Amino acid sequence: MLWTLLLRKKNPVRKNRGPRRAKFGRRVLLEPLEDRRLLSVTLAPSSGAEVYGQSLVLTANVSADVVAADVAANTPVTVDFMNGTTTLAKGVAAVPATDGSGTANATLDLGTLTPLLAASLTPYSLTAQSFNPNTQAEDVSAAAAITVTAADTTTTLTPSDPSPVYGEPLTITATVAAVPPGAGTPTGSVVFTIDGSQPIVETLAGGVATLPIPAQNPVAANAWSGSCVRQGLGVGPHTITATYQSDTANFNSGTTVSLPLTVSQAQTTTTLASSVDGATSAASPTPFGHPVLLAATVAVVSPGGGIPGGFVTFEDASNGNAVLGKGYLRPNWQAATPGTPDSAVAYFCVSSLSVGTHSIVAVYPGSSSYQGSGPSNAITVTIGQTASATLLSSSEPVAPTGAPVTFTALVVPSFFGGLPPGTMPPMPVAGGSNPSLGPGNQTSGPAIVYAPRFQPATGSVQFYYSNAVLGIGTTALGAPVTLDSNSVATLTVPYTDSSGNTVSLPNGTDLITAVYTPDATSLYAGSTSHPFTQVIGLTPTTTTITPQSQQTQVNTPLTFTINVAPGGAALNGETVTIIDTGLIAGNGGASTGPSLLLGTATLLNGTATFTLPNGLSRPGLNLIEAAFAGDATFAPSDGYATVLVQPVPLPPPTPPGPVSPQTTQTGLDAGAVVLSSSADATGSSSTQSGAATDQALGEVLGTPLSNSLLTA
Repeated sequence: MLWTLLLRKKNPVRKNRGPRRAKFGRRVLLEPLEDRRLLSVTLAPSSGAEVYGQSLVLTANVSADVVAADVAANTPVTVDFMNGTTTLAKGVAAVPATDGSGTANATLDLGTLTPLLAASLTPYSLTAQSFNPNTQAEDVSAAAAITVTAADTTTTLTPSDPSPVYGEPLTITATVAAVPPGAGTPTGSVVFTIDGSQPIVETLAGGVATLPIPAQNPVAANAWSGSCVRQGLGVGPHTITATYQSDTANFNSGTTVSLPLTVSQAQTTTTLASSVDGATSAASPTPFGHPVLLAATVAVVSPGGGIPGGFVTFEDASNGNAVLGKGYLRPNWQAATPGTPDSAVAYFCVSSLSVGTHSIVAVYPGSSSYQGSGPSNAITVTIGQTASATLLSSSEPVAPTGAPVTFTALVVPSFFGGLPPGTMPPMPVAGGSNPSLGPGNQTSGPAIVYAPRFQPATGSVQFYYSNAVLGIGTTALGAPVTLDSNSVATLTVPYTDSSGNTVSLPNGTDLITAVYTPDATSLYAGSTSHPFTQVIGLTPTTTTITPQSQQTQVNTPLTFTINVAPGGAALNGETVTIIDTGLIAGNGGASTGPSLLLGTATLLNGTATFTLPNGLSRPGLNLIEAAFAGDATFAPSDGYATVLVQPVPLPPPTPPGPVSPQTTQTGLDAGAVVLSSSADATGSSSTQSGAATDQALGEVLGTPLSNSLLTA
């Protein structure tokens, strides 16, 4: 038997060093060579072909060749798992039983080491080795060839809302995962398309890529990773696709997956407001005919978005939901966020509501992208009677004794009352004539009848007359006359009363008035016309001023010649009153006043000369009136002229020469009397000279007027 001398000490024998020489006093042991424990290591991989990320189990089998009692059983032995010269990890095996039967294993799950074993076409050479304490050397297993291939992937699409509505911002999430037995987190990008649109590339982060889809409004292209401008999805079916593109050899790119998505109409709400919210009641109604502005706001219910389009209908819920009209929606720029409309608004102005209480609602019928909504909240609008104006005319303002005269009263809303006195709204349809209406608006016939472009008045008109000269107070002419469908009432004098008596107007100047009394259903309140001057049995006269128009400067002498036809000695001694009725506003507008009494002149054979030594002091276009008051034989009349006064003052005028014997002057402009109303020298009512003012206004406008003008 071959014996080997081993020097043993308590310290472990150092690796790769021979035995030390025994020192004096040390014990020397002799052991047979075959008693040394000889270990061997083998490597057993679970598979030779692996997928990236798959768990690979490497098993190192450690066995003993020779039985010896020197090394205790189950002594730990370190095993190194190697990839070439690179240590992948370490394992621990126990020394087999002393009888030499069996092995000890050390295992390594390479699933935790996948970053070190990337997918590659070149096989990995894996080994296991352990240190043999007996031989002081490494025991290395035979190499195992392992091939790692790329893992397949799967892509899943998930919408932020599986049932989106129009205008709702969406996020499509693409989750890319390795297909087992592969594992790990794929990297790279996902290519999205929407309904076959231009591809949109999004980068994976943690295996997830997101595609944000905004609301319907477009956004700038640079807000996206793609080069296209994205918009929200319209109502209807859509298809979103995603394709995974790998950027490493560890994962295979995926196939295209699709996500069907249907977008529904967004819900809306409709609210109504008006210009009279809280301002109308039975005690304080809105007058009939006055406009009421309605505003309907259509908002989108979250999560929907965008600005609704189309129109809104406005209905009277208190009248069987009768449609008043419609208004078209437009962005509501008065939204909570300035410059960012979050709703749409539609306006409608209604002025046709009848007298009474109305419940107004708004209804949005919807559009292709938005569901309808409504009826809205109800707005209560109380409509009351509006003020009216009664306009009166005569078929023959100057009539012979006993001749028939027809009076016509027209009831109109009060906003027509602002017309110049003696004029009518331009709405004739039959009968009569009114030169003040201008060319194309005149008709012929026995009376003036107008078809108003507004709701007709209902009720009746009572006609009255009075004659101050004869001492006759206000006296009714017959019974009240019911208004017809055109808001017109007429009365012809003479007429036969209920007792069979003939009623005629007395000779002279009679003042006629018409009083409108509404019935219970009328839209208008009652009103009384201005007195109308009716002349019966008097000789008609015509008053003119020469020159008809002239231009001067302030404080420059002026001279007028006044003629009253038919002239002759019968008019000798009659007085004409000269009045500056005021400045004419605008281009031929009404006189603005105040009126100034310039003086009086006495007629000689129907003619008088009137001079203003100091001229006129008011710059502008002045309307001068010469009013002949009339007498028991002659009817009154008025004449007019215009004087354009420049504001540049002139030197004081030369004193005037002797006054002509046939002219009487009283009063000058410098000391003129301011009139509160136009009145003639005899104290007659302002109606006579007021009617003359109306005639003069027509003449200034280039339209000659007569005493047949209506007065209001």
